[in-house]
Amino acid sequence: MLDLREAVLAGFPNPIPVVADRSEVQWDLAKAWDQELVPAGAARPHTIPRFEEIADVYWLQDNIMPFELDSPIMRKRKTAEQLKAAREETESLIVRFLERTATPSDGQ
Repeated sequence: MLDLREAVLAGFPNPIPVVADRSEVQWDLAKAWDQELVPAGAARPHTIPRFEEIADVYWLQDNIMPFELDSPIMRKRKTAEQLKAAREETESLIVRFLERTATPSDGQ
C-alpha cells in the first residue's frame, strides 16, 4: 500500500511504477479517482501544501490500533497466533514509520 500512497502524493506519474504484487491495489480505479477530483473542483492530494505530513498523521492514527485488533468481534474471529502476528506486523509498521519520519536531534 505504500506504493499507492506514493502515487497519490506524486499525482500518479505516468507510467505507474511497476510493483511486485499489484493485486492489492486497483491502479486504474485509483488513478481515475485522482483525475476526477479536478472536474469536481476538489484539490488533489499532491496539490495540497504539506499533504504528506497530513497523510503521515492519518496513517499513524489508523495503524496505532487497527480495526482487526480493536474490535472485540474481529478479535473473537482470530486465533491467538493470528492476533500475535497482527500485533507484530502493526508494531513493525509503526517502528518503520517512526524511523522514516525521525529527524536527528544532533542536527546531522
